[in-house]
Amino acid sequence: MKKLMALVLFVSTTLSFTACSNDDNAPIRSEINAEGTWYADKLSYTYGTTEMTHNYTEMPGENAVYQTDKLVIINNKVTLTEYFKNVSEPVVTTGTVKNNIITFDKEGYAPRQINGIVNGQLSLTYNYTMRGATLPVTVTYGNSNPTQYIGTWISHELSYTYGTTEMIHNYTDMPGDNAVNQPDNLVLTENTAVLTEYFKNKKEPVITKGTIKGNIITFEKENYTPRKINGIVKGQLSLTYDYTMRGSTLPVTVTYTSNK
Repeated sequence: MKKLMALVLFVSTTLSFTACSNDDNAPIRSEINAEGTWYADKLSYTYGTTEMTHNYTEMPGENAVYQTDKLVIINNKVTLTEYFKNVSEPVVTTGTVKNNIITFDKEGYAPRQINGIVNGQLSLTYNYTMRGATLPVTVTYGNSNPTQYIGTWISHELSYTYGTTEMIHNYTDMPGDNAVNQPDNLVLTENTAVLTEYFKNKKEPVITKGTIKGNIITFEKENYTPRKINGIVKGQLSLTYDYTMRGSTLPVTVTYTSNK
């Protein structure tokens, strides 16, 4: 009986040692296949003791964007395209992937940890600067771009400041030379814009074409001021531009709803 117990203990000890040795020699983490084209969707972080989650395009601060980031990963090479509100041109940054870490060529870009792909979404964690504070955030990316401005939009509301008063109107309720009898129709592609307006003082709709460079829409007609794409918030596109009303020109912000 004593010999049997000794044998059991010997075998158990040997198995335990072997298991530990195998664990010690195992790789820390296998390489994650994150190849593809990805679009930033949600950004989450901890503020104090509160977990916060936002649409990526709704984040404030110096890194605020008017269109979601585009991330392309091919053969361990990375290309990141960002659309900052305070920069007229898209910013393209390249990098590499090694051991599930994305390292960018530019010094000011923190490394990004690839956490994995869950339910078709890529997850990255990295340090993000927001209103002067830097904190770790986790960003999820989808393989389609739900917040991009490309599409057909219908003007909804117009807001502006009159003196010290904030004014908001339905777009079709605005008076003046540019008064309309139905909402504008705005069709945006990656580089072009087509605006259809229905002025009360004109019998036919007025169609104006333009181009998009960075976050600025420039129309072909001289009397059309450039329109700045602010981004998409809660499914609505926001543009800011100078608007003439009863002989006075002032900056206005117009929101548009999607007409899919």
